[in-house]
Amino acid sequence: MSILEVDNIELKELNIYEDKLLMRSNENKKEFANIFINIYLKLDKSLDFQESTNLSKEYIDKLMDTFSERKGGEFRLSKISVIFEFENLNKRAEENLYFKEIDKDINILGLKQSEEDFKVQTIVFNELSKNDEIDIFRLGLEDISNDYIIELNVFEVKNADTYVNNINLKNDDLIKKFSNDEYIRKYLKSNSINKLKLIYNVPWHEEQQFIYNYDL
Repeated sequence: MSILEVDNIELKELNIYEDKLLMRSNENKKEFANIFINIYLKLDKSLDFQESTNLSKEYIDKLMDTFSERKGGEFRLSKISVIFEFENLNKRAEENLYFKEIDKDINILGLKQSEEDFKVQTIVFNELSKNDEIDIFRLGLEDISNDYIIELNVFEVKNADTYVNNINLKNDDLIKKFSNDEYIRKYLKSNSINKLKLIYNVPWHEEQQFIYNYDL
């Protein structure tokens, strides 16, 4: 019996995706563990609260045991999210498994990149690393949109309003870098990239996130 075939549990949806832009925190490296799995399950309505709780715990334990046996970053997993729907209780619960805590090898393995991708990444990383209040979360060319994405996690700042008001100035500096750097210009042209998306994640602000799109 597989982990997706369990008595009294119905698989509603299974999503597996790779985030190729995910960066390793504070490093000029792509994150090796960039595979995410979302599992949506419905527990049988004949189960009472305690039975549902016990079954969901057993499922998570089984899931953990299954993947804990695989070492060396075999699946490049970052996180599995399991959503349980308790049909008769009209409620949902979510459990998350983080594989950096399970497989320590993940933290030392690297993800291969093309030379040109890495060179542009390095130019952008070096420019942004001058700013101590940010960490680069995602960076690179997005396959679906063909936009160049720069997503930043911004640490809590002393003066939130001042920081937000100055974002456009920070963006102008990055646009100049993209416009003036000869290697980046060649990279943009050879990959038919004509848009830059800048995303600021600001959990300390009421907006939570600011998104800016620029034509290149």
